[in-house]
Amino acid sequence: MAFASATVMKVHVQPGDTLSGLTRQALGQLGQMRPADAQRMPFRDLMARIHTVAEHNQIHNPDRILAGQTIDFSALIGSQGPAAKVLNGHPPHLSQTLSANEAAAVVLGERTGTQYRVLERTLDRAVSRGFIPANEAADVQRRILDMSRSYRFNPDDFARVSLMESDGLNPRATNGNCHGIIQFCNGPARGAASAGYAKDPEKILDLSVLEQLDLVERYFEDTGLQQYKPASLDNLYLTVLYPAGRSERQMNQSLGVPGQQAAALHVGGNQNAPITRASLRKGLIENANQRLSQFSLAQAQREPLARADTRADAQGLRRPATRDLLAVR
Repeated sequence: MAFASATVMKVHVQPGDTLSGLTRQALGQLGQMRPADAQRMPFRDLMARIHTVAEHNQIHNPDRILAGQTIDFSALIGSQGPAAKVLNGHPPHLSQTLSANEAAAVVLGERTGTQYRVLERTLDRAVSRGFIPANEAADVQRRILDMSRSYRFNPDDFARVSLMESDGLNPRATNGNCHGIIQFCNGPARGAASAGYAKDPEKILDLSVLEQLDLVERYFEDTGLQQYKPASLDNLYLTVLYPAGRSERQMNQSLGVPGQQAAALHVGGNQNAPITRASLRKGLIENANQRLSQFSLAQAQREPLARADTRADAQGLRRPATRDLLAVR
């Protein structure tokens, strides 16, 4: 049974909502696929549906929806469209669909999407860059949320830390001395040793993001993050970068971090200047904003290119491949 074309399903955006999270929930609640399948939907398939909703609602930037805004998800309805198919390509079973009258009365209830925008965008980016398999993204998200509840840090802050340390949850990130999603470093009493990899720290690179998150929790326990509940962004990052620096409580005093770090972390972006709590916070936030903004721009530019590719393929034409707009850190 297909939904009637006049069926309207609307939701009023609440603070913390994202179009990707609302789209996943709409697909599940409208019977277009099982809710569990909607949560596991591959990134590319989800983006196609997000753009369908965005175009239907004349949303020019899918990454920017506002609290109080009304979004109509009826564009997802219909057995002929891609949104009416489950992941294996078959339309939903009759028992999984609603009547047109029932669908017209649907208002989204409790939201299953994350309220943490930076984390969600970081996960989307990690999937698109091949850091996390699409079918593991929901498990990675849940693991980070569980850890955030245990140590009382903001999940968005963990995403910001990972964007600085590993280009956003890249399990293969390494500088030859430090490895993985939070850069477990070689040496006695350092990150790799704390995580149980003192003898073979490079083996951390063989682990998935989910497996490395287990090491992260072990490291947080070993370095006493629990004593900083709630853990601020600066204390969370200092736990990763230089735990001894947490003893300095003043925002504008040097933390004594040895060596040169990423320029964004130093006062004024000058690597010869010290790192303070204030400069550290500023650098982490600006770095995350920049990387995620570049990701959104790349998505927006790839979408029309993908459509052009489809048309060219239909006409038997070929287009040269476009280069990736984002450089891996």
